[in-house]
Amino acid sequence: MVAALSSYLDARNKGGRWSVRIDDVDQPRTAPGATDLILRELERLGLEWDGTVNYQSGRMSRYRETVESLVKTGNAFACGCSRRDVGKGPYRGTCRSGVTSGRRAHSVRVLVNLKRPINFTDRFQGACTVDLEATTGDFLILRADNTPAYHLATVLDDYDAGITHIIRGADLLKPTAPQVYLGKLLGFPRLHYGHVPLAQDKSGLKLSKSSGAPPTSDHPAHVILRTALTYLGQSVEPIQHEDCVARILQFAINAWSAGTVPSVEKSVARIE
Repeated sequence: MVAALSSYLDARNKGGRWSVRIDDVDQPRTAPGATDLILRELERLGLEWDGTVNYQSGRMSRYRETVESLVKTGNAFACGCSRRDVGKGPYRGTCRSGVTSGRRAHSVRVLVNLKRPINFTDRFQGACTVDLEATTGDFLILRADNTPAYHLATVLDDYDAGITHIIRGADLLKPTAPQVYLGKLLGFPRLHYGHVPLAQDKSGLKLSKSSGAPPTSDHPAHVILRTALTYLGQSVEPIQHEDCVARILQFAINAWSAGTVPSVEKSVARIE
């Protein structure tokens, strides 16, 4: 909700369009009914999107065509390494010159051949520098199960949808670097990024399904909106119209200030 609200307010404040995309390429992890719950909750909270909802699962041919193109141009290569082979560190180019003997190619990686780090300026977190070779090395774009990896799907979806500004959680701050690099390889214009602090509980644990956090639907819409606005460092409508979601949002759109969104280091607020 924090990420959705911040991106919605930023788009509406500037008279822009706000899109909703469902990242559902990882079918085994896609829970039945989850998409409907997400969309209904956005509607309940007054976050109306522009156009139709985009689904990654309907774009498989686009992803695979791009993988083939990157391989043909020498910007990607087939890989026979497993997660166990790679370990926790960056990929060290084992299959750059061909899949090693005794293994078969089952995934595809982008060739990361840089002499300098990736630099970008985050709208909320400031200047960011990531040494891609030291942190990830050659990263996956097609997984062993023949589904596109996160970076590939995200970069292509953003470009094809005409996205110019991305606002999302700070857990995706460092993964922005591979996307900047991949976008450059594909000849795409660089996007404007902004990463907001993650919503946490009192102990500093990220609120998520895996941590057992309750859904926002357990609480009244006006409570969720005001709590998220406060967490984002935004002004909240002073007059309490509990059932008027539209009024809360309109006030927040007019008062939206990117400059008061807290940095990750300075974020000490918690959502209960």
